[in-house]
Amino acid sequence: MTFVRQTSTAVALINLSLWLQSGGMAALIGWARISLGPDTDKLGPLRSAVLMVRFTTAIIALHVLQILLWASFYRWLCLPLWESAFYFSTASYTTVGSSDMVLPQVWRILGPVESVVGVLMCGLSASLLFAIVTRLVVREARFSSQLANPGQSLDCQRKAPTSAEKHRGEWSYLAEEKANAACTVNWRSYKMRVSDYDLVVIGSGPAGQKGAIAAAKARKRVALIDHIAMIGGVCVHTGTIPSKTLREAIFQLTGFAVKAL
Repeated sequence: MTFVRQTSTAVALINLSLWLQSGGMAALIGWARISLGPDTDKLGPLRSAVLMVRFTTAIIALHVLQILLWASFYRWLCLPLWESAFYFSTASYTTVGSSDMVLPQVWRILGPVESVVGVLMCGLSASLLFAIVTRLVVREARFSSQLANPGQSLDCQRKAPTSAEKHRGEWSYLAEEKANAACTVNWRSYKMRVSDYDLVVIGSGPAGQKGAIAAAKARKRVALIDHIAMIGGVCVHTGTIPSKTLREAIFQLTGFAVKAL
């Protein structure tokens, strides 16, 4: 009966800790999306440092709440003073351990359980801070590249052309609104100037592709625009009237359309 009581109490405290951690991290993620959204301006070193201090303070407060949760139980059934309960809970949560204070034998299993929970919760918080720092570094690098190339509004990393492509002049850049495309364009801030390109080709089908390549061979600055990331146009990806006609003719000549398998 004692073991069942200890287990049920430990499960309840673990669930409450998980709910506190998950709810706090969800709120911090929402805050980070607002603070580090694509529409926000460049933060700069000082504002980035202030933002990291705020996030770190919020995470520390979240862990203090979980320590107080366990300390409340220790004060209720195990220890006579709040100071002792908070000290023991903090030592167990941070895996430091308390050599001068022990729980009653009935509840001594809760100390190691709290240490395991503390390690896991600190790991989750560290991963969130790492993700926020990574996002800040990516934003700073993006704004720095835009300042270094003011005429270039493409928000992407261009693929370096090979020596053969440089010689032929047959390499170009593609743009798409989706984030998983090879290159993305921030349409809100991107404004194409007349002096940026000598030729703008709309559509990457056979005619558009050959026209863009011919202009590139003539050392012209060419922009190739299409609504999908892969070049080739409708002829390659969905099929056109000639290809469908050829397909039907093959079916008729082979008898596939009228004969059963």
